[in-house]
Amino acid sequence: MAMPAIEHRLWTVEEVHAIPDDGNRYECIDGELFVSPSPTRAHQQAVLELSVALRTYVRPQQVGWVWIAPSDLILAPRTVVQPDIRVHAAGPRATRDEVGAASLLIVEILSPSTARLDRHEKRRLYLNGVTALYWIVDLASELVEVWVPGVDQPFIVTDTLTWEPRGASTAFSIELAPFFADVNAW
Repeated sequence: MAMPAIEHRLWTVEEVHAIPDDGNRYECIDGELFVSPSPTRAHQQAVLELSVALRTYVRPQQVGWVWIAPSDLILAPRTVVQPDIRVHAAGPRATRDEVGAASLLIVEILSPSTARLDRHEKRRLYLNGVTALYWIVDLASELVEVWVPGVDQPFIVTDTLTWEPRGASTAFSIELAPFFADVNAW
């Protein structure tokens, strides 16, 4: 018996926003809807630890604002994503509807349910003018993929992750071994 054809439909940001809150994360890229389950404790601990470290760095450096999911990044009428962590350039705080071209850094914490989305669709989207730098934090492999626009392969970091945005007087730095030991304990 043949399976019925599934109707492919394109979603808008407004339709995604109208979905009742059921604990899942809803995002759409070019109208394609992506649904992710609630994150694990290790995932949330990684977001917490890294966002606190980044906030502690960017505030005194006056280079930007740190936002964490769920926080919509609306890029087009049919594209809305929720990066785990986003550092928005200093200046006025952006509104919910602001295009993310001023993002200095976007970070996704890899989960089995989001690996394809984070490594392919979101990477393509983010590196196409949305951010200056994209980090994929792989908790299972205990490494960070550092993606830069215009470069076809990531830099793989396993020891010390550093970042020095324009205008900063010192670099952000985090030792990955203790970071992964802490977040993977969950």
